[in-house]
Amino acid sequence: MEPLSTHKKVVEKYNGNLTYFRRGHYLRWLRLSLFLLSVIGSVAAVMTYPRWGNSSLFSTGPISANHAGFATDCRQCHEGAEPDLAKKLESPKFIEATLHGKLPTGEKAARWLLQKTALSRMDQACAKCHDPEQLHQPQAAALAMRGLLSSLAVVHSSSCSECHREHIGTVRMKLPDSRTCEGCHNDAARLQRSLTLVKLEDTTPPAAPASLILPDGLRHFIVPRPGERRLAAFRSFAEGHPAFEYESKAVKDPTVLNFNHQRHGQQDIPKINGHSLNCTDCHKTTGDGAFFGRITFAQHCNRCHSLQVDPEMPGLTLPHGEPAAVRAYVEAMQSNMRTYAVRKLGLNKPDELDKFVKERAERLKQRGLTKVEEFENRIFYTGDPPQTAATPVSKLGKAVFLPACIKCHGLTPDRPAIGTLAPLPKVTPVTPPDRWLTRGPFTHAKHTHMSCAACHDDPKLTLTPVRASTRTSDLLLPRQAICAECHHPADPATAKPIETVGLKPEQVRLALTEKQRREGGVVSECQTCHRFHTLEEAIEFARPLPKQ
Repeated sequence: MEPLSTHKKVVEKYNGNLTYFRRGHYLRWLRLSLFLLSVIGSVAAVMTYPRWGNSSLFSTGPISANHAGFATDCRQCHEGAEPDLAKKLESPKFIEATLHGKLPTGEKAARWLLQKTALSRMDQACAKCHDPEQLHQPQAAALAMRGLLSSLAVVHSSSCSECHREHIGTVRMKLPDSRTCEGCHNDAARLQRSLTLVKLEDTTPPAAPASLILPDGLRHFIVPRPGERRLAAFRSFAEGHPAFEYESKAVKDPTVLNFNHQRHGQQDIPKINGHSLNCTDCHKTTGDGAFFGRITFAQHCNRCHSLQVDPEMPGLTLPHGEPAAVRAYVEAMQSNMRTYAVRKLGLNKPDELDKFVKERAERLKQRGLTKVEEFENRIFYTGDPPQTAATPVSKLGKAVFLPACIKCHGLTPDRPAIGTLAPLPKVTPVTPPDRWLTRGPFTHAKHTHMSCAACHDDPKLTLTPVRASTRTSDLLLPRQAICAECHHPADPATAKPIETVGLKPEQVRLALTEKQRREGGVVSECQTCHRFHTLEEAIEFARPLPKQ
């Protein structure tokens, strides 16, 4: 049976008719018409969609809980993004350019289109709600020190949305993890290229470490920074992170006070509430336990250093802190003795009071205290001489009744002329810092399972161990390396659980501390301590800042 169609028959069919494809055919016209109709319809739909459609169609995903309040209003974040493409592309100009053959082509056309459609003002939209001074660098801590810094370092990223990702879920938006930071901080060349120094006018940078009150009302430990700022590239907090700024032999505590931590830890110091003096007797946390309160004479020192005039009159004590009040108290010493006798001893008869005051005045005379100038000289500068068996001894076993203000405090002038009532000395204020770290926060509340000695008395990793400190200028602060012992990812292969059965609470805390220092595993994300950078444009927030 012969086939219905053979090559020979096909050839014969088109013999002399090789231009058949130029002739119209309703199927080809229909296909072309449908294609053009779909193109024109698509363009028309895009151009007119903002007038009749729902803008959520263009959303790439759900909105996080942070921005759920305006999830359906795209322009809240996409500021400057014109949903009407016809307006955005400026159709009349586009058509005119096309008719006159001036429409850009190639790479120039791509740049033109990108310029017309890019969301170039999205970061400014973020700044409407999120103050860049609070959330980014220059951060609030740096801006608070603007009067103390000659320049402000700004390292910028490309866009807020590069790290803060939206449209990926309905839960709260997560902070960028350390992997985001590693893209720059592992590359020294990239860091240096992105560094911009903003010169700040009317500034007086401290020449030496200082304890200064910033706008938050707290005293901060300010360490002078080098003139040339270079950013160190490093892998993580435990691998290459720069040392803390105070880690230098030249950096000392500026507090003007003669205090000896080593002496206060010795066994012959009088016991407090039945136990030897320890750190927490003076250093007490406040509020949520994040920081320690200030040390005051009335709350902490007065228990041992009572400033009593006579050991037999423990309630008769000199005022502390103001030389003028001391002079007034000394000048009214006899009246003060009478008041003490009435209130403390219940003596009301005139002859009893006169006898009491006369006896106490005689005791003062035996100590060489007959004139106001002698009393003041001893109170401020010399203290009582060492006592012998023939002289009274203090109830606290001290060698003197009056230890002299200058033993602990800085006084100006140092010493008046003997036998003269010199001008009252000026006491140098005692201003210990409330905050020692200025580049990142720290909380003691999350370190309560550790002993104070673990960080502040380590011979290798503490700048000056507490038990070895004999001067106030010693910094009893831990090095960055001791923090990195705990704050680094743990290796699951070497991690071992701790046995707590039969252990006392103190032993459990000690075991947990040893485990963390040995294995790590404590959070070490960059965002734990640092805030992030800002756009280069945000430098303008820093330029007009006046001196504080």
